[in-house]
Amino acid sequence: MTKNPPKVKKIYQNTPGSEKMWFNVLKNAARNRAYDSFIRSFILYDGISMNTEHLEAVDEEVVRWYTPNRAFYWDLRKDNNWFPFLMTLGTTIAEHRPYLYFIHQAIREEYPDNWRVFSDLVKNNTSLISGLYQQEEEEPEEFVLTKRVYREIKYMFAHFLYTMRYNISDTMGQTNNPADLGVRRKLREIFSSIPTTKEIRREYERLNPPPSKTIQALLLAPFYVFKKHIENNHPYIVWEHIANFHSEYVADMEEEIDVGVRGDERIVEQQISYILNNDLTERVDMITDRIWTANDSDRDLLMENLPLDRLAE
Repeated sequence: MTKNPPKVKKIYQNTPGSEKMWFNVLKNAARNRAYDSFIRSFILYDGISMNTEHLEAVDEEVVRWYTPNRAFYWDLRKDNNWFPFLMTLGTTIAEHRPYLYFIHQAIREEYPDNWRVFSDLVKNNTSLISGLYQQEEEEPEEFVLTKRVYREIKYMFAHFLYTMRYNISDTMGQTNNPADLGVRRKLREIFSSIPTTKEIRREYERLNPPPSKTIQALLLAPFYVFKKHIENNHPYIVWEHIANFHSEYVADMEEEIDVGVRGDERIVEQQISYILNNDLTERVDMITDRIWTANDSDRDLLMENLPLDRLAE
């Protein structure tokens, strides 16, 4: 293992002989983001190192070497025509996948010293990698959800509540009527009751979902905590009318996450990785706005049953 990886050494565009660098053709914003993400993940994040916790046997022919943040990986495949392995770049971030070939070629030209370290690490750890190919297939370990997972779910739910409150207030219209102002203040108080990560974890564990329902349960857990808060502190609010919108939100977010990781084998881990490596709060806002606009009957039902007198108190 390389304990002290070399500092990043970059060939700048004005260096003689660098006129044909791949980096010169970076003109696509999505491709630029993908390339920058790789640099942060595999070079700047934790130097260049190969630790056993970053290696994973995919099957009898492939060992996967992940970046420390698991955003990118190299598939190290047995191949008699390559020594010691055929290295193929991959990513867990869907939007970066179209640019993997570009990244692979650009990194070799722009960071040649680092590329040599990649090659030497693989050669020097041939026995370690080969040993992983020979391991018997084991049952996958139970995936443990970290505090960060619950925190991201909390942020997403907070954006759902904020967007719902904004749309309710906007539908009421803007007036300076003291009663209306009082209603808005009360709505702000009610919709700011964001569950804590501990509460979300407890609710998720109570649900105890099978692996196939992990994401659905994570998305539902904060609402169940919020529902209890409504029942205990604001019983005059018909929480079922809010639940109509939240169930649509859960279905749409499940689809959003599914599309982001489609084709990956270890689906739960990849879904969680997708949530952690993609800021989904903007998508939450957009989805909630769309649901509010599209569901006329649910919207009218919620608005007609708002207890304005109680809210204005």
